[in-house]
Amino acid sequence: MQTTSIEFTHPSYLPHILIASALIFGFYLALIWRRNRALRRHSLLNQGRIFSAVRLLAFSCAVALIGLGIGFLLLKPYLRSREALPEYEPLHIVIAVDASLSMLAQATADPCGPSRRDVAADEVDAFMTSLEAKRTDMVGLVVFARFGYRVVPVLTSDYRLFMRVFREVMGEDFIQWGFLQGTNHWDAALESLKVFQSDMARKRVLVILTDGEPDGPSKILNERREQALKALSEFGEVSLYLVGIGDPGTRYPIPLARDARRCPIEYYVQTKGENIGQFLLTAPDTVELGILAEELGGTYRHSRTGSELRDMLQDIVERERVSIGTKYHETYHDLTTYLIWTILTLLMVAVITKSP
Repeated sequence: MQTTSIEFTHPSYLPHILIASALIFGFYLALIWRRNRALRRHSLLNQGRIFSAVRLLAFSCAVALIGLGIGFLLLKPYLRSREALPEYEPLHIVIAVDASLSMLAQATADPCGPSRRDVAADEVDAFMTSLEAKRTDMVGLVVFARFGYRVVPVLTSDYRLFMRVFREVMGEDFIQWGFLQGTNHWDAALESLKVFQSDMARKRVLVILTDGEPDGPSKILNERREQALKALSEFGEVSLYLVGIGDPGTRYPIPLARDARRCPIEYYVQTKGENIGQFLLTAPDTVELGILAEELGGTYRHSRTGSELRDMLQDIVERERVSIGTKYHETYHDLTTYLIWTILTLLMVAVITKSP
């Protein structure tokens, strides 16, 4: 609920200004009326600068309002808006993002359109902008391929720093050459728990963004799986969401190089197996990802084109928020400029009404 009121920097002088304005109006009205009567009495032809009753009233009102406006200028008026907003307990949020090669595949049917990586970066950027408006939640960032990496290793409310690091480590060059390839969600969960501060009594939310099921050396995956499940059971309450990205109904090739228009000019091909030399195609398996989310003790959601991702992140945060009361947001707007223009207008009215 929002309330708006006009207030003054020096409100204690308001009664004096109102009384003085009323006295000016009465005095000036009596003075002009008396002058008019004298002029009418001494002029047989009814000539001279004699006011009609309407003009006399308008002129007196204008003079009184000018005095009142000058008095209000001395009081320094302003418009105060006060809005009641729900206050929530700050969340600790860690976002773990898949940096495997498949994230470079297109997100939609347009081959020159954005990749899954592009969509994730844009939608997370918009999500950070919404968090910045509140400036209460703290965020951390983990990027994972065969292993997980804490790239924003300490929870922070510097959302611009978060996005700058996000875009740097999720650049195409980093994804292609900076990480050992694979998709290790278990290691992502392990590294994310290290970002959280276990001694802080805040609600913790872990969001894993990925476009594929676990992939990599089975020894590493099994080892990290056992460690992650043990760590999650011992760490305490963490709300975990696994969010899939990409069209599960269509397998897309992975671009190796693009031209100036961002259109693919070369694709990755199979280097092993029966389909050697053919395009390396990828599509998320929603069944496998759902099983993975359940095993992690979390909730699975899927964004087919990525355009729903921002709303999903917003919804996740709103679901996890805990209300702790009400806070008030106040804004102030100086009214002296409008008052000056009003006084100038009243001066013009006074001059016009006084003219014969």
